[in-house]
Amino acid sequence: GSILNSAMEKGFKENVNIYLNYSYDQIVYNAVNDIHKSYAEGILILKFLQSDEFKNINVENLFKLSGRYYLTNSFKLDEYLNKQNCFRPIPTGVYQHDYTARYYPVLYKINKSYLEEYEHMFINHLTDTYNPNIDIEAFLCKYMKNNVKFLDLLGVAGNVSVNGVYIEQ
Repeated sequence: GSILNSAMEKGFKENVNIYLNYSYDQIVYNAVNDIHKSYAEGILILKFLQSDEFKNINVENLFKLSGRYYLTNSFKLDEYLNKQNCFRPIPTGVYQHDYTARYYPVLYKINKSYLEEYEHMFINHLTDTYNPNIDIEAFLCKYMKNNVKFLDLLGVAGNVSVNGVYIEQ
């Protein structure tokens, strides 16, 4: 969703099978430049799920890894090789403003059997019912309850977007 310089864009294109840049889409641009980062993330994911590029590939699982993070030696692919949706729950009380159940959005996996449910989650959350006070961590947990495997460790590291703090999960 960010506007990249030509060298960065070239680097991405050389290292991926499919490269999609939505930064020139006015809806995406407005969302990315809004103060609500969960809304922007949801808009980008929904745009990808509805793209011809995504519809034309056959996937067993869809992995979502946030752009600021990378896999560590603690990442265990075997934990994800199943027909379940894999999330790591956020411990209650981490968010001091409320005790709503949440999943870490840094890395998770959706099984192909639940991709339609996953897409509808974003459609439902981002349209008429959009509430900027409900973050992606909470609506993932609210809508993605079926066939979930809870993970103790994600195997990722990086800097948190809102404060730059380095974390390993």
